Amino acid sequence: DDEIFLQLESMIDIDNLMDFYITQLYFANTDFPENNNRMWRPRRQGAKWRWLFYDCEAGLHFAKSDKLLAYSNAPEDKENTPEWAVIILQQMLYNDSFQKQFYNRFISYMSNEFAPEVVIDKIHEYEKFYEPLMRDHIYRWNYPNCIDKWKENINVIEKFALQRPVYLNFQLQKLFEKPFSVYPNPSYGEFNIKFYGASTNKCYKIFDLSGNKIHEGEINDNDTFHFEKFLPVGIYLLQITMDQFFYIEKIIIQ
Repeated sequence: DDEIFLQLESMIDIDNLMDFYITQLYFANTDFPENNNRMWRPRRQGAKWRWLFYDCEAGLHFAKSDKLLAYSNAPEDKENTPEWAVIILQQMLYNDSFQKQFYNRFISYMSNEFAPEVVIDKIHEYEKFYEPLMRDHIYRWNYPNCIDKWKENINVIEKFALQRPVYLNFQLQKLFEKPFSVYPNPSYGEFNIKFYGASTNKCYKIFDLSGNKIHEGEINDNDTFHFEKFLPVGIYLLQITMDQFFYIEKIIIQ
């Protein structure tokens, strides 16, 4: 309910909530949300609750992990995650406006802060920083037990960085559908594409059912793109590319 949601906004830092959960879900943190789940706020009138991000070494391992199931009220996740740990975000996702904001913000992060090349650059930055210290660390703690094992662990999180956005994008589509809509569909040759995300790099291709490319082009930064080149009667496949992700939508011309 929008009225109740406004009350929540006065109590919770909504941007912080979204950033926190997006990060935890990207990390595929297996020690969350039933553990390491804390909130804080200053002791003053009107202060908002925020989430505390900590103890995340159980992440960056399982690129296929679908922690989104816990927030979609999915029956297959009922036994895995207690309700108290997911109820705040789960209920907020019933609000259409918040759901669109959350989805858009998620897509934006995966195309920018969590893009594979950005994350791998950061991994290499820390690798270079810590490498001179690792022999002393191994000698003192014997964990990992050798430099080769440490390098192997780095390869694991590099592989995660490459794969995670692909699996997450599929999971987000399954839960929230595509980040755009096509209307009218069916149409008489012209149609519009309404975007819900913040991507600035968008283009389209149209194929017939034999796989022949009929049209292609770039899409400007507007929220709505109008396709005005009339297509013959038939069924086509519209491919939308947004940053490194692409989506397929069937369009019908009658």
